[in-house]
This record gives sequence, C-alpha cells and structure tokens, in this order.
Amino acid sequence: MYLNYISQNINNKHINLFNLYTGLVGAEWDSLYLYQGYYHFTSFLCWLINIPHYLFNSTGYVENIAISTWSMGMLYNILSSMVFISIIKYFKWENKVIEYSVLIFTLFFSNFYYLRIAFSFYGNMFRTLLITLLIFLIYQWAKEEKDQLKYLFVLVVAAGLACSSSFLFISFTVLFNCLFIHQ
Repeated sequence: MYLNYISQNINNKHINLFNLYTGLVGAEWDSLYLYQGYYHFTSFLCWLINIPHYLFNSTGYVENIAISTWSMGMLYNILSSMVFISIIKYFKWENKVIEYSVLIFTLFFSNFYYLRIAFSFYGNMFRTLLITLLIFLIYQWAKEEKDQLKYLFVLVVAAGLACSSSFLFISFTVLFNCLFIHQ
C-alpha cells in the first residue's frame, strides 16, 4: 500500500486521486492519510532523482524502491543518530565508559537494525523515533521547567503526523499521561 502510495503520486498532475488500498483512480481517499507529507516527500525525491529520465527521456532510471529504501534509510539514520547523541549528552554521565557504551549500542545496534533500514519507506518507522523525542522533550520540560520547550511539542506532533496517521492517537496518549503525572 505505501509503496503504491509513493509510486502513484510521481508525475501526477493532482496527488492522492486514488484509493490507497485498491489503487483505483478517482476513488474516495481515506481522511486519516490527508496529513502524511512523508510519502509525498518520498515521491518528490523519486521524481527528482529520475528527472533526467522524465525530462530528457534518458535511459538511466533508478527504481522507486531503491530510492525509497536508500534515501529514507539514510534520512532515518541521520535523524536518529542526532536524537540519540542529544539524549545521551544531555544526561552528562560521570562514567565515560558507560556513556560511550550506550552511545555505541544505540548508534550501531538499534540505529542500524535491519527493519529500520529496509522498511524506511514506511512512515511508521519514524513514529518510534518521534515518540522518543517527544518523551525526552517532556522530560526536559518537567525537569528544567522551561516553558519554551512546550512549544516544541507541537512541532514534534506535526512531524509525527506527517509520517504516521496513528501518531495522533499515540502522541495524545503520551502527552496526556505525562502531563497528568507532571501535575
């Protein structure tokens, strides 16, 4: 379904004019997916990499699955590495051996997990990363009592909605529970 979502929006005059499950053109579109720009971004990236083929009819063409997997996998690795490094540096551990061990584990084991690379075209892969970032921001906000941090919640929730429709329900549950505990 998601690879179809990416592929059918390439070179279309109007995006999202098909049913996500069946591929029928002109069928009713599911409203839960209206805010997911992640797949449109991937479609644009596929088009951009193959622009010589589309505009100049060159013989060089890169398959959409290769572009989706490699480019979104690299994007996931870069963003998750930044999040993991920020979280680990925030805690300022006195024992550097433990700090570096956790850093190496997160960067090389959990970050390069096969599922995260091979299925990076699937927007839900970013859901866990953004939930982690949201929980970390809530922790920082509660610990340091900086009101500026609560405005970042909106950005993280918006980014999560762009990747996964179920992020809306998950993020509201996390926010409600964390804010309830904070009170």
